[in-house]
Amino acid sequence: MINEKIVCITKDDYYIGTLTYGKIYDATWDETEPVYSSTGLYFTITNDIGIKAEYHDSHFITLKKWRQKQLNKIID
Repeated sequence: MINEKIVCITKDDYYIGTLTYGKIYDATWDETEPVYSSTGLYFTITNDIGIKAEYHDSHFITLKKWRQKQLNKIID
């Protein structure tokens, strides 16, 4: 099982109340049996209302990438 800190980057109205833009979530997935669709990987997280669910990776970036993005905003 892989655990990673990820940051929500979606602002899609569909996820209002369950995911928060800029919030850090603890994500897990099994490297031996990752949940893939034809469009990518799904992370398992506990959302804002306490339900453990799978969300597409396009809604998140790693915490490391998020921090670098924020630093780039300051520098530029």
